[in-house]
Amino acid sequence: MPEHILNGQGRDIVGVGLSGMRERVAALAGQLEVRRTGAGTLVTATIPRRRQTD
Repeated sequence: MPEHILNGQGRDIVGVGLSGMRERVAALAGQLEVRRTGAGTLVTATIPRRRQTD
């Protein structure tokens, strides 16, 4: 996957796939990491758990 797409600079080229994922994860106060690996592309979403209320 080209670097400009990984960095979120290719919205018009890739549609809403990665940008939609970024928006959804951000709405949940999370982080999305997309990086190239030797085997392909790794997408990691980290979303904080909600605290349990009494």
